[in-house]
Amino acid sequence: MAENSNRAVVLDSRATSFKEFCDLMTTFAENQLDFHRPTYYSLSKEVYKRIMDCYSQPRMTNEETDTCAARYRSFMSTKQEELQKSLMAKCKGLEICTDSCKNEGDMECLNKCGGKYLKELHGDFEQRLGRFNREINRMQ
Repeated sequence: MAENSNRAVVLDSRATSFKEFCDLMTTFAENQLDFHRPTYYSLSKEVYKRIMDCYSQPRMTNEETDTCAARYRSFMSTKQEELQKSLMAKCKGLEICTDSCKNEGDMECLNKCGGKYLKELHGDFEQRLGRFNREINRMQ
């Protein structure tokens, strides 16, 4: 179990049916950024602060201001795309793992795959968002 600032995030799968398993995996994927809200929002806040700083520099031309702001918008866009690709890769890994299960009723196998997916996805987002925050702090 991982701690979120507001709630504990369950990182194992205890589904009792295939439908419950699918719902759990879907909900977890959909809420991934919410689970990492403090880290993600601090990153977003810093990026948008820097964009606004570009526009408040009195000695910059319009072109320089636009270039400065575009750099930070591009950074955030690239990082959001990287998170999306990570999510898709982890989903593909879950799909491959569940294909090895006997059938939809093999809950032991499905839950084992689900637990692995939940831990890997949560850990990956945590690691990436931490790295993104370090990267933005190094940008000038």
